Amino acid sequence: ALENVHVHWLMANESIYTINLIDNQIAKLEVSLSLVQPSHMMVVDYLIHH
Repeated sequence: ALENVHVHWLMANESIYTINLIDNQIAKLEVSLSLVQPSHMMVVDYLIHH
């Protein structure tokens, strides 16, 4: 579940999000999940699991 993912989201613009791992610490999801498009979710999931 994304709620448990240890990542930090930075909104670069309306359609691009970047993910930074922060010292292996739990970071808040800075972007509301309601603002993330399904295509972004897929990218996020890929980066997290690969």
